[in-house]
Amino acid sequence: MRRNIRHAFQFTLPTAAFSAALMMAAAPSAWSETRNERADGAGPQAGAPILSKSSPQALMGALDPKSMQLMNKFYDRLARAKDAQSAGMLENAIEIMWQRSGSDTVDLLMARSLTALKEQNAELALELLDSVTDMAPKYTEGWNRKAYVHFSQKQYTLALHDLRHALALDPRHFKAIDGLANVMREIGDNKRALQIYRTLLKVHPFWHGCKPAIEELEREVEGQPI
Repeated sequence: MRRNIRHAFQFTLPTAAFSAALMMAAAPSAWSETRNERADGAGPQAGAPILSKSSPQALMGALDPKSMQLMNKFYDRLARAKDAQSAGMLENAIEIMWQRSGSDTVDLLMARSLTALKEQNAELALELLDSVTDMAPKYTEGWNRKAYVHFSQKQYTLALHDLRHALALDPRHFKAIDGLANVMREIGDNKRALQIYRTLLKVHPFWHGCKPAIEELEREVEGQPI
């Protein structure tokens, strides 16, 4: 039996080649669509503001160099973990670091989005999370949580768009990788889902349900070129 696919985005809900491999595993056409495109299919709204890389907003949410170095050490240790207990401790440490937005305003918006989700108000949650990603586009968790909301509303193309941003910022974000695999399964692309789960296992060798998912997908795609 398949595990609960929504676990992938549970709130807390590398190299360039590593990131590229994840992006190639997802449906290429889906990556080009944005939330502004969903209403009429006409593409991004004309005149939509684009943040320059040098603007303060473009940097908000990014970890400082020392914190990034520490998180990368945690990721390296997680990939070499020998048992579930040690992996769980590293997982918790990484998730704590994921929460660091560096902004009280962003933290408040994230808290309010979680409240909205608990109240089953997805529309409000998305409005709040749009503000988060606009204000702090380098904050990975804003994109990851928005992906969860879109996924919960069966808006898979939009979820893929959000996950693209999350994984571009943090290619070893194991919950976002799992989310990407789950979206692939939902749209019926089991071969890509299998590839992504195998990547996830390298990042987090004890990720919940990963090995059973790989075994199930291997049976489903047996005899098909991967």
